[in-house]
Amino acid sequence: MNIAKVKIDKRGRISLPLQFLKANNIIPDEVVVTIKPTNSDFIKLYFDKKEEK
Repeated sequence: MNIAKVKIDKRGRISLPLQFLKANNIIPDEVVVTIKPTNSDFIKLYFDKKEEK
């Protein structure tokens, strides 16, 4: 299932649509992104909220 179509800039940065962030309650400066390689064709991205101190 595709969830968003994004572009990768020349520096390797991915910009996610604001609607995706809002729908998943993601605050850009408060997440840790972890990747999980699954095979040679794609990876999974996990958005983990930082724990409150």
